[in-house]
Formats: sequence, structure tokens, C-alpha cells
Amino acid sequence: MASEVVSDLRTKLLDRSVPLPLRFRAMFSLRGVASEEAISALVEGLQDPSALFRHEIAFLLGQMQNTTSIPTLHTLLKDGNEHPMVRHEAAEALGAIATDECFELLRAYVEDPAQEVRETCNLALRRVEHQLQGKPVPPLCSCAEKERVGLANVPESGQSISAPPGGSAKEKLSAAVAGEAEREAAASPFLSVDPAPAASDDIPSEKLRTVLLDEAADMFERYSALFALRNRGNPQEVEALVEVFKSGSALLKHEVAYVLGQLQHPAALQALCLVLEDENENPMVRHEAAEALGSIAEPQCIDLLKRFLTHSEHIISESCLVALDILDYESSGAFHYADMGVDGARGDQKVC
Repeated sequence: MASEVVSDLRTKLLDRSVPLPLRFRAMFSLRGVASEEAISALVEGLQDPSALFRHEIAFLLGQMQNTTSIPTLHTLLKDGNEHPMVRHEAAEALGAIATDECFELLRAYVEDPAQEVRETCNLALRRVEHQLQGKPVPPLCSCAEKERVGLANVPESGQSISAPPGGSAKEKLSAAVAGEAEREAAASPFLSVDPAPAASDDIPSEKLRTVLLDEAADMFERYSALFALRNRGNPQEVEALVEVFKSGSALLKHEVAYVLGQLQHPAALQALCLVLEDENENPMVRHEAAEALGSIAEPQCIDLLKRFLTHSEHIISESCLVALDILDYESSGAFHYADMGVDGARGDQKVC
């Protein structure tokens, strides 16, 4: 992509007078470009006062998997004054990049005072270890674990129904801008670098559900079950995912909300609305629920999202603003959720 286009996207990203949804479109366009210049622009965006904005950039740096981002992500993770949601995303991003250096950096924060940070670091360490050792997709649990959760006699076969490539508006944008080689290399059918590998296609959905909902199970294996259920994406699997909102882990609940946004299944609508409305829920979870509602893009979501535009927690109000823009895109039939830069050219127009 031409340097002038990246420069234009950078200008929009960093200009705080530009409406937040348009800055997010520029942000995800830069992720799709994935050049060193684009990475530099995203790193500059980390000076923004919005924790939501900073957390999204940290997420994207991980998705790009460029090792030049490691020092920046480490700086975010080690900053005790940074918002826990941003630090969590920095840890997850280091797990996505998955180098020996990332492993050593993450080890220092496995007992961090912030629950979402320490859980993310432990999860990310497992992913890095898995990637570096080149392991196959792990079994969901050992024989002893199977006995504990009552699955010792469950057969190891089941129907695997792969969801079509795509996902949320932001992922479609990244796919539209990224090169063909990058799209083909993505391990996830949703073009995302996931925090854990999906469990084997041979494992029945009911077994996946049992492990996912087991509060005593290993978090890495719960995540593996989560992504395997997502990849099947039928109503049965969506129902299992929704049950996670009863869990005590904000980390797991926020990932489920994100995944439901990827699936865009209307069966998740009511549960996501309840999460967004719950004033006792972690803002990180409510943020993902809001954006998932935007991705599902049912008209009845509009009033609810508008109601939270003035919420006192900026993470929630800003998420709803971005979600309404995503909803508008999804409802428009546009080709992809993009801002391609120069002269206001937009990539959200249909291609004939």
C-alpha cells in the first residue's frame, strides 16, 4: 500500500477531533496494511487518553505478530498505572507473537495483583510454550481430568462443522486490506490469532461444553474448548457459549462475548444485552458485549446501545459508539469496514 495512504490513515488515527468510529476504522485499516510504517503509527496512538483506544491498539499489535512491537507491549504490561484492560491486552499480544523473549517477559507477571492480567499472562505463557514446541492441538484433558469431570466414557468422535471465513466487521476489514498470503496463513477461520488453539474436531460438542463450563478446569483447556465450539458455530454451540456468562472469570466472559461477535448469531442477542446492562459486570466484558451487539446488527440493539452512550464509564460509552458504527456498516451491506485513506476514499463501498 502506498506510503501516502498509510500517512493519511495515521493522520486520522491520531487526530482527536475526528469522530472515534472513524479513528477505529483507520486503526483497523493500518492493521491490515501491517507495514513497519503502519506499526509506528499504531504505536503513536498509544498516547491517546482513551483506555479503549489503547487496548484496541495493543490487541492489533498482537494480531500483526511483528516482533518489533515486543518492547512497546512490554512497556504497557509492566506499567502498574496503566488500565488493567490495556495491560491484559498487551499480555495477550505478547502471547500472540510467541517468541522466547515474550515467554520470559510474561513470566514476571503471573502473580500480578490484577486478576485479568495474571490470568492472561498464565494463558499467554501456555500459548507461547505450545507454539515454540510445535505441539499438535492438545487433548482437552488427561485421563484423570476426564474422571473428575465425568467424561471418561465419552467417545472421542463428534461432528465438526466449520464456520465460514469472516467474523466481525473489524476482522473483515483486516482481511480486505491484508494480502492473500496472510489470509491463507491464518489458522482461525475467523482470521484472528486466538489466545489458544481450538481443540480437536474429533471431540463432541457436549464434551467441549462440559470443559468450558467447569470452573475448576485449566483455563487454557477451557479456551481451547471455547474456540472449538466457535468454529462449529451452530445454535447448540452458541447456547453453550452463552452459559459462560455465569462464570466467575471476567477474562473468559470477555473472550466469549468477543467470539459471539465473530459468530454474529442472533441466538446470542438476549444474553449480550443482559451483559451490557449489568452494572455489576466488569467493563471489559461489557465492552465486548457492546461491540458484539454491533456485529450482530439487529435493529432492536440500536436503542440499547444509544442508551449507554452517556454512561459514566468511558470504556462502555465509547464501545457503544463504536458498536453503533459497526452496526451501521453491517446493516448497509457494505463490502468491508474500511477507511482506505487518501482523499477520503472508503473501502466500505460495494464492489460490483
